[in-house]
Amino acid sequence: PQKHASENVSDKATEEIQVEIKGKPGAKHAAMALDAVKVDPKHFKVVLENDRVRVLRSTGDPHGKLAMHEHPARVTVYLTELHNRSTTPDGKTQDSDRKKGEVAWSLAQKHTSENLSDKPNENIQIELK
Repeated sequence: PQKHASENVSDKATEEIQVEIKGKPGAKHAAMALDAVKVDPKHFKVVLENDRVRVLRSTGDPHGKLAMHEHPARVTVYLTELHNRSTTPDGKTQDSDRKKGEVAWSLAQKHTSENLSDKPNENIQIELK
């Protein structure tokens, strides 16, 4: 582990969320047929990738729908409020409400996603390798 000290040199308060990755790097993942970045590059952007994680910035338009896509296990940090409906390939739906700043763990999944809100949403997804 690396030790360090942080100092805010701005006159504004800052907020950060740190995710500590435990253990050794995983094996290389098999390519996902419905990789979110390839299926919907308008709404999913890779912002960092290494041998341990791939970090995505995900956005959703008001009342927008995302195509069927899949994710490995991941941690999501919600940058805005979210009111969302996910639908799995077998047609099961689940509504989710998240608050700005909330952090959630998700297992690997394949789904479509619909923003049920009048506002856009944005989150950071940290996919584990």
